Amino acid sequence: MIDDAWTQTLLAPNFRVKDWSAVRDRLDPQKYDAQWRRVLSHIAARFNERFVGPADALVRRDKRFRRVPAGPGFAVLALDCILIETLFGYERGARTELGETGGAFIAFLKSQTGFDKGDRAASFARAVRNGVIHDGETRDGWTVWKGYVGGPLVNELSDRRLRVYRDAFHGAVKAYLADYFVRLRARDADGTRLRGNFKTRIDRLCKDCAPRGTASPP
Repeated sequence: MIDDAWTQTLLAPNFRVKDWSAVRDRLDPQKYDAQWRRVLSHIAARFNERFVGPADALVRRDKRFRRVPAGPGFAVLALDCILIETLFGYERGARTELGETGGAFIAFLKSQTGFDKGDRAASFARAVRNGVIHDGETRDGWTVWKGYVGGPLVNELSDRRLRVYRDAFHGAVKAYLADYFVRLRARDADGTRLRGNFKTRIDRLCKDCAPRGTASPP
């Protein structure tokens, strides 16, 4: 008998691989209904618990340091960058493979005021995302300051350095996440497409949860 204990793996709070297997065949991308509502609420909780919540906690902790810009900016940006890339994969219905990271950030950043100039989006992907996640640093003259939610995301200094504002960037990522779930729930062609890709992406997530050599559920 095959040990299927791994299907107890949590995908989200109170939602396991086995729960997805039980509901997936009843999820019709063309029809947004109660089944979809339940699944989307679980995956929204996944994103909030694993990325948004921890970043929010770091920002709250940092509020008492009012006189200096230093703080956990790198940690917040790292979580935000991971979430951007994650959402990019969910929208496409596929994992982000080697060499595709730039596309995830350029697609998101070019839609944001301040990053829509020149090659700022591509530069951020190289100098901030890669630098922070791989080596705990920023490069090419990029610096990180606190800023404030609703404020500018990026500013060019007189010496051509670029400054990204942590709180503004985090606020933009949270708005992007919220908008993604609004679009997922839409009863239109875009909603149907996104739900189909979402379903494909969760299928792959479950397959990746299985130990090597173990047959995973469809």
